Amino acid sequence: MKVLIIGGGGREHALSLLVSKSESVKQFYCLPGNPGIARESKFVPVSTNIDVTKPENFPFLIDFVIKKKIDLTIVGPDDPLAAGIVNLFQKNGLAIFGPTKEAAKIEWSKWYAKQVMQAAGVKTAFAERFDTSSVDNAFRHPRRRGTPIVIKTDGLALGKGAFVCRNLIETEAAITKCLVDEELGEAGKRILIEDYLEPVSTKFRCEISVFALIDYWGNYILFPAAQDYKTIGDGDTGDNTGGMGAFAPVPWVSNQMMKKIGTTIFEPIIKEMKKRNSNFTGALYAGLMYTIDGFKVVEFNARFGDPEFQPLSMLVNFDIVAVMNRIARGGSIADMVLNINENGWKMNSSACTVVMASPGYPKSYPKDIEIIIDHEWLDSFMGDSVKVFHAGTALKGNCLVTSGGRVLSVTGFTTNGVDPKRAANYAYISIAHIDFKRACFRRDIGMNVPINIYH
Repeated sequence: MKVLIIGGGGREHALSLLVSKSESVKQFYCLPGNPGIARESKFVPVSTNIDVTKPENFPFLIDFVIKKKIDLTIVGPDDPLAAGIVNLFQKNGLAIFGPTKEAAKIEWSKWYAKQVMQAAGVKTAFAERFDTSSVDNAFRHPRRRGTPIVIKTDGLALGKGAFVCRNLIETEAAITKCLVDEELGEAGKRILIEDYLEPVSTKFRCEISVFALIDYWGNYILFPAAQDYKTIGDGDTGDNTGGMGAFAPVPWVSNQMMKKIGTTIFEPIIKEMKKRNSNFTGALYAGLMYTIDGFKVVEFNARFGDPEFQPLSMLVNFDIVAVMNRIARGGSIADMVLNINENGWKMNSSACTVVMASPGYPKSYPKDIEIIIDHEWLDSFMGDSVKVFHAGTALKGNCLVTSGGRVLSVTGFTTNGVDPKRAANYAYISIAHIDFKRACFRRDIGMNVPINIYH
């Protein structure tokens, strides 16, 4: 089988790792890819400067897939899904893993997602929508509902469209940023103002990420729960980012909890989407907050998360490409579900990703900073205990340099039990052998994680 991966970040590098390990894959391409992906086995280099994630370049992709006789295309980022890349591929009779534009609306319109959840009876925070024509009402709303409160852009904002506001000053600043100053562009011209979901514990982090692979018929495979770190600073301080780290599995999330997440969240959403003639196929992400009333949905995404997928990829113990291929071709994964849900993961293991970002991220940051990775030391002393996923990297001549905000996802892995801290320590030890001047990274990823949330 020949596979094409669309994207070039840490998530796509993690996908590339799994694709390279698949017995069903002969070779794979990645557009635009990155220097780290190019190091994986079975990779075939392609020279092009075309941004394949933009709709005007989708015809180039169609032509590429046909000429190279690609058997399966896997979409990483959200923008191509929202632009209808899956619809176009299906129209041309080409197998592609991901939801249609209509199904992906559960991510690219937060208001639509709220409507789906309400109809499906899935617990979530109460919200109202406002736009640039109702600014005054937007400012009045938090005064009626009280704080803390959450402001979210209705559209896609690169993971930076949510603001947890502790007081009215922060609330009004977020509304001004979106509706008045329009700093987040089209995505922020419509916002949701929703009630704050109170976690069951204020001592520990209670928000988790759960992913599912879903076929056209509604069968699904759940990944272990992951937990990510949104803000730039230790202790969950500073500006929101696309994600500064993550670990999986989450020790306090029991098998019973996972089964309930499947039956009370994923199954109702899958059924409701089917009622709306927009069957969801692909990878569905649920961001969940554990409250006194159980898990409630913070948001849905219509693809794998970044950086959560990096640690999750280290736990996969089955041929994920075979599953994706069957889903992309409209087949049923019912015969795969039970075995994979129970035995498809590396048991008694943990993985933890620490993101190394450019200085200044998530605001403006320099590019072309040289990166030197001591692969010889990592291979000799860390072996399979660490994987360095590339995200915002590029080659300048023979020199590896930074090209984005989030640069590397350094991921530790341990088979000595569910121990995020041990996996995190492997990542931090490895970071000391990566020469990247003024690199920004959090130092608390995977630390102080409880076994029991009530402890």
